[in-house]
Amino acid sequence: MIANLREQENAARENFSGQLTALGKEVSELASKVRERQSNRLAVVTRQPNDKKELPGEAAATWPPLLHDLRSLFWGIKADLSSMNETLDRLEI
Repeated sequence: MIANLREQENAARENFSGQLTALGKEVSELASKVRERQSNRLAVVTRQPNDKKELPGEAAATWPPLLHDLRSLFWGIKADLSSMNETLDRLEI
């Protein structure tokens, strides 16, 4: 009986993890598409971007796979939002 409860809990966690990861991917893809669309639409009225310097990478950390995936998705969303803000800052209207 206890083993059955543990199996049910594990199945619920895996289902939740899968849903959370899928939602993260969906939001990340949407942010990327909006960034690209905004950039394309505003290209004619924006100054050219300054050359960006590469930031040093972070030290590698050991993350559990789910948290590593979610962290990567959030970093991608953050980069897309930063790019959108930078494009808006370069508007010439």
